[in-house]
Order: sequence, then structure tokens, then C-alpha cells
Amino acid sequence: MKKNNNLRLRIFSIMMLFVTLTTFSVNAQTVPNLGDKFKVTVDKLELNLEVTSNTKENVYEVKVIKNTEKKAQGNVVIPETVKHLEKDWTIIEIGGNAFNGCTDLYSISFPNTVKKIGGAALGGCLNLKSVHFGSGLEYLHETSDVFGTSPITAFTIEESNPNFSVEDGILFNKDKSEVITCPSGKTGDYVIPNSVKTIGMAFEYTNLTSVTIPNSVTKIAGWAFYQAKVKKIISKIETPFAPGNRAFKTMGTYTLVVPKGTKDAYSTVGGWYSDSDKIEEAEGAAAVNNIVLQNPVSVVGKNIQVAEVEGQKVTLFNLSGKMIFTANSTSNLLTINVPSKGVYLLQVNNQSRKVLVK
Repeated sequence: MKKNNNLRLRIFSIMMLFVTLTTFSVNAQTVPNLGDKFKVTVDKLELNLEVTSNTKENVYEVKVIKNTEKKAQGNVVIPETVKHLEKDWTIIEIGGNAFNGCTDLYSISFPNTVKKIGGAALGGCLNLKSVHFGSGLEYLHETSDVFGTSPITAFTIEESNPNFSVEDGILFNKDKSEVITCPSGKTGDYVIPNSVKTIGMAFEYTNLTSVTIPNSVTKIAGWAFYQAKVKKIISKIETPFAPGNRAFKTMGTYTLVVPKGTKDAYSTVGGWYSDSDKIEEAEGAAAVNNIVLQNPVSVVGKNIQVAEVEGQKVTLFNLSGKMIFTANSTSNLLTINVPSKGVYLLQVNNQSRKVLVK
């Protein structure tokens, strides 16, 4: 009987030990430590994740880290949350290099929960064309490090984002006083809006043909045009200032067009061009500032009528830049007869707009 009791006691002890170990194992799995990593698959998208929160306080947050085994491809939508160990984990960050080198990635959309995107996160994505940002984005690492030379043609963003905005596929701060980054795959001629006061590291690697800088700009960051393939910089800045370190220096050969009478001033402040580049003063339509004309304008037949111009200089160009008309108006309403139908550029003092004559 005593042996049977001892045997039962041993069996009971072993069972209790097993239960204790099992409970410990489950608890250890359900409460990962800060910095722990795990992997999940969502709709064939395999994500490597790292814990960024103190889970002992019941906060379950993670960031996406690089996956060297299975790269993202196609059109990717990052979810707001993922399920792991019976917990919902919120994705709040895209880590450095997270999607770097995903050569078969075509588009990517970040959820509203993502607050931060790290350096080189989307570099080397040779077929990436579009990127969508959510409403929660607060911080982008220096833009050249985030996107590199990936041929993105346009950014989009949730309108409710309080920190950033997008216009014409280009990323700005919320009030568009700073242009933050232009996607390197964007082509053609681009005119920076008059609301912009600061140009950040915005045009690195860009393939634009020309960039027009408005007179409103008072600061250009260092490396702003790093290795850009821009062929012409048209500056409307009438009182030039020194741009940031090597803002234009790595562009290759390009033409700098400056307001009439300011060539010497640009040469004096330095930093806008090198000896191998060409600097010229604007003539004709190129000399027109890009401040939108506020005067009332109407078209009657082949006549362009512009009001509220008494005592102001009025000039008209065709789209080839040829001056069609110029005069200091002596009346409040001025009528200009044009030679043919077409689009003209009307300037009143330093304001301008296009006018269509049908």
C-alpha cells in the first residue's frame, strides 16, 4: 500500500510539473519582450516584425523589418493589425531597409497606423511606381534614403493627415510651405507652387526636364537636387541667397535661368551653378513670374480685355515666348487685339495667367 501511495505521489508530481511547464511556456509565448521578432503571413504577404512596445502594459505594437527570405511583390497593402499568439498587433512603423531591393514590387499602401518610415525602406525597388501614405504618418527619414532611385511616379496620401499633403504627385508639408520630395520617376517640366518657402532634399535623383522656383522661396536645403537629371533650373527669385551645401553641385551640366538684371547677384552669392553650367537672364515669356494674375480678364472675338490696369505695365506673349504687346496702361480697361486664335500669356506687373482666344 505504501509503495502504491508513493507511486501515485510521483505520478501526481510529474503531472503537476508538466502542467507548470506548459503554463510557463504558454505565458512566455503570449508576452514577448521588447525587441523580440516574429513572422506572419497576410494574404500571401510575409512580414517580419519586431516588437516596439512594452507588452506587459498590454500594448501590442510592432514595426516591419527586412525580410531577406521572401520579398514583397506585386501590389502590396500593409494591414493595420496582424494576429499573433491570439493578440492583435498594430503596425506603427516601417523600419529601415524594410522593403529595400524588392524588385518585383509595383505599388505599396501604408495603413493609417504607420507613424514613421525609416531610411532606405523603399530603395532599390526597380519597378515601384506608386506609394500611398496613411493619415497617421508623422515622420519620414531623409527622403533620398527612404526612396533612393526607385522610379516612383506619384505619391498619394489620406487627406486627413495633419502633417503632410500631396499635390500633383509630389509630397509637401501640410500647408505646402515646404516641398519635401518629388518622386524620381516623375518627368516633364515642373513649376513649384507659390506657397512654397522651403525646398527640402526634394529633387534628388529626379528625372524632370526643368524646375521653376518661385520668388516665394527663401531656403533651399543642402543636396536638394542631388544627382538630379534636370536640364534647366528657372529661378524667379529676384534677390538670390546662398543655397544649402551642394544643393545643385551633383546635377551635371544644366542651364540656370534667372530674372533679368540679376545674373551678377547670383554669381556673387554662389552655390547656384558651377563654371561648366550656363547661366542666362530670362527674356520674353521666361521672364514672367508665376504669380497668378488677379485682374478680371475677358475675351471678345480676337480681343483680350483686362480690367483694373490703370498705371500698370501690361505685356502679352505667345507660347513661343515672342512679345505681342506691351504698354503702360492709361485707362482702367485695356483691350489688346491678337493676330490669331490660340493661347497667350498675359502679364500685369509681376502677375500672369494664360488666356485662350477661340
